[in-house]
Amino acid sequence: MAGDNGTLYGQVFGAEQSVIGSMLLDDETVGLAVSELSEDDFSLEACRILFRAFRTLYLQDAVMDPVSVLAAAGREGDESMRRYMMELMSWTSTAANIAEYIRQVKTEALKLRVHQIGRELLALDTAGKALPILTRGMELISEQRRDDETDMEQSILAFYEGLKREPEYLPWGFLDLDEGLYIGRGDFVVLAGRPSDGKTALALQMACAQAEKLSVGFFSLETSREELFSRLISSASRVSGEALRRHKLSEEEFALLASGSEDLRRRRLTVVEAYGWTAEQVAARTLARKFDVIYVDYLQMLRPTQRGRSTRNDEVADISRTLAELARAHRITVVALSQLSRPGEKGKRRPPVLADLRESGQIEQDADAVLFIWRRDEGSSDADRTLTLAKNKKGRLNNWPLVFRGDIQRFIPVSNPGTFHPRKQQTDGHKQITFQELPDTEDLPF
Repeated sequence: MAGDNGTLYGQVFGAEQSVIGSMLLDDETVGLAVSELSEDDFSLEACRILFRAFRTLYLQDAVMDPVSVLAAAGREGDESMRRYMMELMSWTSTAANIAEYIRQVKTEALKLRVHQIGRELLALDTAGKALPILTRGMELISEQRRDDETDMEQSILAFYEGLKREPEYLPWGFLDLDEGLYIGRGDFVVLAGRPSDGKTALALQMACAQAEKLSVGFFSLETSREELFSRLISSASRVSGEALRRHKLSEEEFALLASGSEDLRRRRLTVVEAYGWTAEQVAARTLARKFDVIYVDYLQMLRPTQRGRSTRNDEVADISRTLAELARAHRITVVALSQLSRPGEKGKRRPPVLADLRESGQIEQDADAVLFIWRRDEGSSDADRTLTLAKNKKGRLNNWPLVFRGDIQRFIPVSNPGTFHPRKQQTDGHKQITFQELPDTEDLPF
């Protein structure tokens, strides 16, 4: 271990000295160095001091010769520092390789930080304290892969290259929704509804459709894995949940179960029981499992990382921001289920609006798209539902009627609004029926 550390530190020091030496030889390299590196990337204290001085002078648009650097570092009378600077200039043969020196410093600084995380893990007295350290490690590694700026020439080239490829938007299992909701990697979607309107069932149906080609994680904060799978197998096989609960199945139903089980087996869907978890714990598991898409059921049940915030709205806002940052920083699609505020009157309901998102306006602000699943008649579990696209940064808003087959936990689009009745029309759930707009309705305003 000592030998390894000695080699590692030797590599770091050589690259660090080459960067500072290049900056002393040619002040044209200073801008690149200060934009790509921070003082935390330097392990040698002397290099850190000189880098900080260069950055100060650069931001002041001041002269950056060795005398000015010494003065900015507060080391005018420090003869040893002056000799060190002269040695760096002599030791660095050319400043032309500054980009490579910077790359080496960043690479080796990452190694040192990972080693430090390893030492922190070894020093722990209980495994329960490891999660924040592991999360920091995964974020540290992912940050090294970020490419956070581009000029117009690069943008144009990337744009035309992108036109050559088939667009990769998330499938939702509903044709018109697929054609109107352009959600991809890095987007944050909110699926909201009131209790018993079918949020979880709809989310499972969507997740299952996406899991045909993508790795999907479903984080459940209130429903067990067994219950969620029971809903999934009922939906996939079209065998009623009541028959499954009673364990009284006909030969035909056993055949349907076998077919549904084979279909589910091919899906890359992982259910995670996340009772009492924080958003940071969800993020850590997501990164560890390398999910492409995650569902969080539901957002308000995530535990705040920092308790004692001034209001519940502040706690929910922090949770929403954390999930949105997970999506954007790591190019993962995050679908968060959310509660809607209860209506003031019982019985007939008005259509929900974005202001009904429970406990925080931050949810609306963070989301790239917001979907509502709702029913006008809360007194009937068989009431038809409406799927509303209430916010859509990349397209139009719309409403679609759905029938909820509660017996098999499945939503079916309505082919002919006004004439469809779930008890009279035998719809094959395997067939995709085109959505129609609700009659006498207009698109919601942007």
